[in-house]
Amino acid sequence: MSDAVLNFSDWLGMLHDAAAKGAADDASVRETVNSMEMLVRSSLDEALAGICSLCFPAAADGGGGGDGGLYALLRASLQGDTQLKNLVDLRCEVLRFLEVLIEEHVLERNLERNLGVHILAIFDACTLTFRKERSNKVRELCFHPLVYCLDLRDKCPERHALADRIFGSSMRDKIRNPALVDQLWNHLSSSPSASTPTLRGGCFKLLGTVARRFP
Repeated sequence: MSDAVLNFSDWLGMLHDAAAKGAADDASVRETVNSMEMLVRSSLDEALAGICSLCFPAAADGGGGGDGGLYALLRASLQGDTQLKNLVDLRCEVLRFLEVLIEEHVLERNLERNLGVHILAIFDACTLTFRKERSNKVRELCFHPLVYCLDLRDKCPERHALADRIFGSSMRDKIRNPALVDQLWNHLSSSPSASTPTLRGGCFKLLGTVARRFP
C-alpha cells in the first residue's frame, strides 16, 4: 500500500471517529478533508484506485457500502440528532469531497470506467443522506454526485440494480427505502416551507436528467 493510500486511510479514520463521537470539530474536519482533496488531485492513477477502494469498500451484500467507507461515514453521522451543527458541517465536507473525487476521474483524467464499480455505492450514499437529512444545505450537495451516477450509467456493471434504485419495483419498500424518483416527488409535494427554491430546482433538474438518461 502506497504512502498516499496510507495517509488517506488515516484521514478517513479520523472523520469516522469524529462522526462516532458526534462532536466533530469544524476546523479539524475542514483541514482533514482539504488534505484528502489535495491528495486525490496529486496522486497517480494507481494510488487513486486505492483511494477509491477505501472510500467504497465491499459490503456483505456485494455493494460498496462496507464499514470504513463514505457510505458508512454518512450513515453514522445521521444517527441520533441529525441537526447538530458540527455533524451537518461534516456531511457538507464529505459530500463536497465526493464531488471532487468524481470530477478528478471524469473531468481531469478520463477515468470514468474506474468509477463504474462504485456507482451504486455513490448513489446509495447520496440517496440515504437526502432521505434522512434535515438540512437543506446538505441535501443540495447530494445532487451533483447523483447526476454523475446517471451520466455514468453505462459504466455501471449492475444496471438493473441502478434502475431499481431509481424507479423502484414491486418488491421495494416505498416507505423505508423509496426509490430516487419517489424521494424527489415526495419532496416536491411537501410544504414549500420545508424546502428552498434551490433545492426544489435541483429536484426538477434531477428528474429531468432521469428522463433523458432513461427514456
